[in-house]
Amino acid sequence: MPKTSISKRDSPFKWYEARVSDGGVTASRVAHLLGLSEYQDKPDGSIAAVFNETRRTSWVLRNKVNFETFSDAQIERQLEKYVRKTSYPAKRGASMEQWVRAHYLQRHPEVLNRHREGAIWVDQDYPWLKATPDLEVYSSATNALTEIVEFKSPMRRPMKISVDHWVQTQIQMRACDLYQATFFSLTTLTSKANPYWHLLEERVDRSSAFLREALPLLEHYVDLYRCADAVLRLEEEQDPRDYEMKMKDREDEWHDTVGSAGAHYEQMVEDFKKRINIEQLMKDSTTFRFVDKCFTSILS
Repeated sequence: MPKTSISKRDSPFKWYEARVSDGGVTASRVAHLLGLSEYQDKPDGSIAAVFNETRRTSWVLRNKVNFETFSDAQIERQLEKYVRKTSYPAKRGASMEQWVRAHYLQRHPEVLNRHREGAIWVDQDYPWLKATPDLEVYSSATNALTEIVEFKSPMRRPMKISVDHWVQTQIQMRACDLYQATFFSLTTLTSKANPYWHLLEERVDRSSAFLREALPLLEHYVDLYRCADAVLRLEEEQDPRDYEMKMKDREDEWHDTVGSAGAHYEQMVEDFKKRINIEQLMKDSTTFRFVDKCFTSILS
């Protein structure tokens, strides 16, 4: 199974580049492209927003300063300047990930000597489909990948995995060629007596029924992305400075470039949502769920 050897820690530039290359569709954004995200109506949650983010990230990495020597934080600052502002929940989640990871490893000492930080995985049949699990667990006997784990630290206390995160784990399993993933969430809460963390651990099976419907639709989106990208690159080549000025003023490159084809894709998304029963698919794929609360003292 193809996997790049790029980790964000080792080479931030190559990590970002791999995520957006070839019209890259990353697992965390698939729910948006399928019209299933709970953030669909937010400014950064639409199909157009995902297109703009991928396209502009690619443009920044190709046209701005030499990112090869930049740190992760330096690249993020450039992307915030030209692409999008990172939301507070996203920043909080990133800052809390090490704490969530530490508690997962505390609960699962059996993986202590068999885990690695997640790198970028590329689907064998759909090379534009990318996944970056938070933790990879390997067999001590064969060194084969046996498990992936996704960490979250949401603002609200979840009692079960959300649609966004369920879709994300489905794409991760597909890209990593696995049939089970673990979702592990810790949420900081405050009670009258003591602050504590709400814990949710859920094991999710791969849903062939979901992927069978979703992948052709995503492939159609990627075809549209590539066509639009080719048109926009011609604009870049003709007058790079003029294109940069237009890009800053152009709020919706998706509809401006693909036109009626974009509207057709959005109708295909609506039809897709009618064909599937997402709640039932999620219920059928959940094989284990553990909900608890743990006081902060055990995490210090």
